[in-house]
Amino acid sequence: EVVAGSMWSEVVAWGYGPDEAIDGWMSTVYHRIPFTLPSWTEQGFGQNELYSSMSFVTPIPDGNHRAVIFPADGQSQVPTTFDSDTEIPDPAPDHGVIGYPITVTVGSTEITGDGNYNPYDLELIDAVVWGPGGEEVDILTMDPTNDDLIYVMAAAMPLEPLEEGATYEAEMTIEWAGDSQTLFTEFTTEIADDE
Repeated sequence: EVVAGSMWSEVVAWGYGPDEAIDGWMSTVYHRIPFTLPSWTEQGFGQNELYSSMSFVTPIPDGNHRAVIFPADGQSQVPTTFDSDTEIPDPAPDHGVIGYPITVTVGSTEITGDGNYNPYDLELIDAVVWGPGGEEVDILTMDPTNDDLIYVMAAAMPLEPLEEGATYEAEMTIEWAGDSQTLFTEFTTEIADDE
């Protein structure tokens, strides 16, 4: 049974400076969750040589009823790839390098779920990603109904790397805490630096 209070999350990386560590966490699925939660009460970052750690404290139930999509609408310089084999655990174990994940993270003012693995009864109803020219992109989807480690997030992961310097659109429809919402984002990918 979920009890109201505070949820503590931590992400850890080794071998990166602060900027690279945060970019790396945001380029994953599971480690992105605390960054995209709709409400934090506290957060802190620590660095010791090349060891980075970031911690978050979030109320549960959350302070508001909200869903956050990432990449954000209008975002540019979005990476084109995600090597799922580098995230532990691996969110796409049957795949290696795929496209950058698109995610929706939710919070609500009351706990509606029946356990720690899906406190807001989150379910991804539909997800579509369109590439340049309006072509639909093949995706792998996940939510707490098929992956209990993603407890407050739904994800759409393109099965192939995204094109450089291209505009993508994504639409994700979710149900959570007795509500339904369709979120939309349009973002542009980065162009690799050939230096």
